[in-house]
Amino acid sequence: MIRAATLEDAPAIARAHVAAWSEAYAGVVPAGFLTSLSSKQRRARWEASLAENRETVLIDEREGELAGVIAFGPSHDRDRDSAETGEIYVLFVAPAFWRKHVGTTLIEEAEHHIERVGARRLTHWVIARHAAGRRFCEHAGFRCDGA
Repeated sequence: MIRAATLEDAPAIARAHVAAWSEAYAGVVPAGFLTSLSSKQRRARWEASLAENRETVLIDEREGELAGVIAFGPSHDRDRDSAETGEIYVLFVAPAFWRKHVGTTLIEEAEHHIERVGARRLTHWVIARHAAGRRFCEHAGFRCDGA
């Protein structure tokens, strides 16, 4: 079930965020960065974001657990018209739910949201060396623009 995240979801989002990054970015970013990730710090970030309504945050709950999160809003890209372009700021899926269409479902829901506010396209930044992330995004319909 996809729904808007609430402040009460911040602890679960933070735990899933750290778990997803720790597995997904192993060998992609420095190991020291991954070991420094803290659910407590991530929780504070998510609490602030949700309290201040900085972005649209949706969660996918499956089997009674938080399966994935997407946060999006207007594009921050300087070369894009942010009125017509939405940007995915954060997208992650809890490792237990990888390859179960959670990420794709969240992207589709974000696309519906941005269309309702008049945007025509959605962008997402991916670390160039993150081959699995790039493959996922390409499978979801994104195209690398070289930036």
